[in-house]
Amino acid sequence: MSNKGIATSGVARYQINVDWYKRQGKDLSEFLFNRRCSVCKNELGENLDKPPSIKEHFTQFSKCCGTKDDYLGEYMSIKEIVFRIIARDRNQAKTIDGIYKGLSAHLQSRSYSRVIPLFWLEKMLSADEIYGIHLV
Repeated sequence: MSNKGIATSGVARYQINVDWYKRQGKDLSEFLFNRRCSVCKNELGENLDKPPSIKEHFTQFSKCCGTKDDYLGEYMSIKEIVFRIIARDRNQAKTIDGIYKGLSAHLQSRSYSRVIPLFWLEKMLSADEIYGIHLV
C-alpha cells in the first residue's frame, strides 16, 4: 500500500507490504481471501468473474469480517493476530505501540490469556518472512 499517513516525526510504522508479496511470488489476494468470514467467502464465491482488489479486501475486513467475534481466534499465533489487526484497520501504517495495544487487548480478553513483552513483538515483526509485515 502507499506510505500515506506516515508521521514525519521518524516514528517507525509497520504495515502489510503488498510489494513484498509480489517479489516473493505470493498471492496476497488469496492470503486475504482465506481470512475472510464465511459470509464474505460465500458472496465472493458467487462472483468469481471479478475477484476483489487488495484494497477491497482490506475494506471488507474493516466493515464485515473484522467485526466478527471469531476474526481474532483464541489460539492464533501472535503474527497471525497482528496480520489480522493490520488488515482490519485497512492496512494503515501502525506504530509498534499501536500494534502492541491492540494485540494486548485481544490476548488479555480471552480465556487463554497470554502476555508478551513489547520487545518480543518488535523482534518477531522485524524477522517476519511469512506475513509481509514490514517497516514503511
